[in-house]
Amino acid sequence: MPVPIIEARKITKTYSDEEEEFQALQGVTLTVTESEVLGIIGSSGSGKTTLLSILGLLEKPSDGVLEVFGEDVGKMSDRRQSEIRLRRIGFIFQDHNLLPALTVAENIDLPLSLMSLKPSERKERIAELLDSVGMMELGGRYPSQLSRGQRQRIAAVRALANKPRLIIADEPTSDLDPENAKILLNILREQNTRKGTTVIIASTSLETVKEYTTRNMGIEAGKLR
Repeated sequence: MPVPIIEARKITKTYSDEEEEFQALQGVTLTVTESEVLGIIGSSGSGKTTLLSILGLLEKPSDGVLEVFGEDVGKMSDRRQSEIRLRRIGFIFQDHNLLPALTVAENIDLPLSLMSLKPSERKERIAELLDSVGMMELGGRYPSQLSRGQRQRIAAVRALANKPRLIIADEPTSDLDPENAKILLNILREQNTRKGTTVIIASTSLETVKEYTTRNMGIEAGKLR
């Protein structure tokens, strides 16, 4: 029986300002099981990013119940949520979010530096990750010296640095050409196949991800279907 990694029940998210109120998620109920690759498919503004931010503990729901790795998020301290994000979840964003003042190796080292690892262990892990995607020679370069596809692949490698149980990828291929999109998605599929890592991928295109996912769900106007 597959083990649930995430269980969300009737999750809502409402944003408001002085003028209006907007409901980004409307009663979302979802179970994500260990070792699956789930696609969340929807157009821009459908609620994909909000949903992934809540599942990844980057935002809090307005209402509903969320359990992540068997723990009730509503009862977690902010410190506990930060610890889970650091040690169990890897994020890949639509924009690579690499720090321009740091080299490739230093960007990958960021999550490792927060995990109390020895410098030698961190160095070994960085080399292992870069070698796994055939990019060993890029460790000393800066993001501005990389192509768009290379930057997004490095972002994916950084997401794997902490050996996460869950990877959340928010439209990671949206700015990539088909060839680089395939390379990135293959990195995620290999991580799932070899390590059993659970992956959630948000995309506007089912055609782009369906070869790589084990299950797909649509989202529209904040509702899953």
